[in-house]
Amino acid sequence: MKTELVGLGTCGISAGGEKVYKALQDELKEHPGAFELKETGCIGMCYREPLVEIHDNGGKHLYAEVTPERVGRIVEEDILGNITVEEWLATADPKEQEFFDNQVRIVLRNSGIIDPGSIEEYIARDGYKALRKVLEGMTPEDVIRDVLASGLRGRGGGGFPTGKKWEFTRASKGGKKFIICNADEGDPGAFMDRSVLESDPHSVLEGMMIAAYAIGADEAYIYCRAEYPKAIARLRQAISQAQKRNLLGDNILGSDFNFIIRIKEGAGAFVCGEETALIASIEGRRGMPRFRPPFPAESGLWGKPTSINNVETFANVPWIILNGGEAFAAYGTAKGALSLLTQELAQEFAPKVRVNAIAVGSTKTDALNTVLTPEIEQVMVDLTPMGRLGEVEDIALGALYLCSPAASYVTGEILGVNGGLERLNMQMPRAWGGMG
Repeated sequence: MKTELVGLGTCGISAGGEKVYKALQDELKEHPGAFELKETGCIGMCYREPLVEIHDNGGKHLYAEVTPERVGRIVEEDILGNITVEEWLATADPKEQEFFDNQVRIVLRNSGIIDPGSIEEYIARDGYKALRKVLEGMTPEDVIRDVLASGLRGRGGGGFPTGKKWEFTRASKGGKKFIICNADEGDPGAFMDRSVLESDPHSVLEGMMIAAYAIGADEAYIYCRAEYPKAIARLRQAISQAQKRNLLGDNILGSDFNFIIRIKEGAGAFVCGEETALIASIEGRRGMPRFRPPFPAESGLWGKPTSINNVETFANVPWIILNGGEAFAAYGTAKGALSLLTQELAQEFAPKVRVNAIAVGSTKTDALNTVLTPEIEQVMVDLTPMGRLGEVEDIALGALYLCSPAASYVTGEILGVNGGLERLNMQMPRAWGGMG
């Protein structure tokens, strides 16, 4: 039997997807049992919505810009007559196709494939398998090591190493700890988080569960803007389904791990995307950023150690646990040339100072502006603090720069911020930083 999938993310709905779905329901009444009708999340080609994908004996094809008026012909010719309506197919030019063919989906591995309202379909695609693996055979330290090995960084824009954030929060003193999922996607025209939540909410929940196990938390909040009603509805449904299957609540999967997730709807303030403002909003206060330290890993929600991660960050976690950190690290660009250099710097100056960021450029000005040029590979990376946050006396901004494109040495300085200005000049071979 053929299956018809209709993309009903917000992108599809806004283009008329619900009307197409209703027309297909009417056709199914006219032809009982002729096909299976299912909804899915964002299929991917938002600019060609509404989209209807037909699956048949392992093959599939996609119709674009479908209207209720086109539904009758699609059913009559394609479903009943096995004749594809070629002129309505979503086809890509060769360059687009090459781009799509080279994609490896991790965050969007289930988007446009499963019914986001079905926990059964999520489980059928290895859903909650990573959680079971963690609870049955991994220590919290094992989980953190895997995430560190993956190189996963915060996907909300800050880029802080996720494993380090979890490590700090786990090491912070206090019995009560929290996980927060930042789904307050306030940038105009940015809908990555919304797409994930609407298309695969269980992947985010599973990532949060694994994070909670790693840091020792038993409670979490998803902070999602009220302008995302579809995403919030999907989350509420997914949480309810997980509770019924003992994937949330007490003694999850027969273990001693307890965990609950609550949803906090934001009122749309852009500033609440900043983590300390977000925390204030959850606590019922005005959403205003505060000075740091203390960082949320030490004192976050209601003064308790809190790890805050983005929707996309959490959605990566189950895949990493199932496939290994090294498998995740193998994708993307080559590791930053300063990875060894930053480790050595941290060991040299911690815990007296902590380097927050390193910029590399052909001149000091370029370094501080972090302007990418084809002549020199320039990067902006977080230098992982060594030791506990409480041991850090000074916060510092490190700027490293090359004297010239042909320079054989890296020069730079660390500027202490708290406790007075202190310059620590350094010079080291380029090769020592992996830039030779």
